[in-house]
Amino acid sequence: MIHAGNLEITKENEDQFKTLVEVTGSLRVYGSAKLDALTTVGGDLCVDGSAKLDALTTVGGDLRVYGSAKLDAPALTTVGGYLFVDGSAKLDAPALTTVGGYLRVYGSAKLDALTTVGGDLRVYGSAKLDAPALTTVGGDLCVYGSAKLDAPALTTVGGGLSVDGSAKLDAPALTTVGGGLSVAGSAKLDALTTVGGGLSVDGSAKLDAPA
Repeated sequence: MIHAGNLEITKENEDQFKTLVEVTGSLRVYGSAKLDALTTVGGDLCVDGSAKLDALTTVGGDLRVYGSAKLDAPALTTVGGYLFVDGSAKLDAPALTTVGGYLRVYGSAKLDALTTVGGDLRVYGSAKLDAPALTTVGGDLCVYGSAKLDAPALTTVGGGLSVDGSAKLDAPALTTVGGGLSVAGSAKLDALTTVGGGLSVDGSAKLDAPA
């Protein structure tokens, strides 16, 4: 089944879409939904409940996971727009390689295959982002509050880099920051050689950049 235009799926109408393969517009999922056949959302995908989308490979627009929502999307490889994980939401997308826009994480996200974020990457509050394959952030990289980002393969940040509060960044392969570098938290940047803008290390901050 292909649905032309936008679609909302709720607990009440979920059974009507068991064979849904594609939504050409945007899709919003409320409550709990299991859509085994869905492979493509042409527009935005918004999840407000618990969704299991085992066959989903592509979201053409933005992907938003709200509140205490949970999204399992084991086959998802591409988000064309931005990716937003809010509140205590959880996203498990182990095959996701590319986010075309920005990535913002307030909750928990496990993105084992992610290599590229085209825009800004921002990790807030007590959020935790595991992105062991991430190599490139096209815009700014900001880690706030008590958030933690482990990015062992990250080599390039196109914009500025900011580590605030009690946040922690571990990016031992990072060599280049295109903009400024501001550290008020803790940053381990063993390979860093180039900062395009200003450098600021505040208060009791800790910056390891021996290279």
